[in-house]
Amino acid sequence: MKAKFLNTGFNSASFNFACDEVLLDYVSKTGIPVLRFYGFNPSSCTIGYFQGMELEIDTQKANQTGVECVRRITGGGAVMHDQNQFTYTLILPQKLLSQNILESYEQVCYSIISGLKTLDLQAEFAPLNDIILNNQKISGNAQTRKKGCVLQHGTLLLDVDVDLMFSLLKVPDEKIKYKLIQSVKKRVTGINQHLKNPISFDEISRILKEEFLKNFNFSEFEDLDISEFNSTIEKLQSEKYSCDEWNLKY
Repeated sequence: MKAKFLNTGFNSASFNFACDEVLLDYVSKTGIPVLRFYGFNPSSCTIGYFQGMELEIDTQKANQTGVECVRRITGGGAVMHDQNQFTYTLILPQKLLSQNILESYEQVCYSIISGLKTLDLQAEFAPLNDIILNNQKISGNAQTRKKGCVLQHGTLLLDVDVDLMFSLLKVPDEKIKYKLIQSVKKRVTGINQHLKNPISFDEISRILKEEFLKNFNFSEFEDLDISEFNSTIEKLQSEKYSCDEWNLKY
């Protein structure tokens, strides 16, 4: 089976999630799997579908610092995205993945894990939806099932700034916040801390593209031209992911 691939580079959170939703519709209509690589610029805070924005994010400080805050269509917790992360979205017809949620997460995450092994990094899957390296989290992933498809996206940390993360994510008590920051610094890491030479976004993209191709037995990746979707993405970005009606709905 052929699959489509696109690397959209670094864009806003509202663009990225509008793009995901438009591509989900494309896969639903065509049955052709799509793999997309991308990043976030400007830095962004995103929350899971069922979370409350004001409960999770210091939105006033985010607005002052130019950080975009957007609700995802997937579940999970609040996440800080910056330019030191690699992000992917894989969208497949449901029949191509296990119907068991845990197994399907592991199926997709395996391509990240096998790619890291080519860098001599012995990463492991950590249920339900994380990837760890030396017992430290390097990747979080989230999933939704709609329109007969599975959409899974996730972030691989190249580097991580925990202090920046907690400057915007809300913690109710300052004493708890300090302890939590120290704990997260021990439990979360970026892969560049474990490599002799730091890896770039483009380098990890090349490696992981090959791994997804191999592990899902796609015959080849054909480039998908994003320009044919631009007007639809822009409309959805403007009318949904940039709007309080969506972002502040809970």
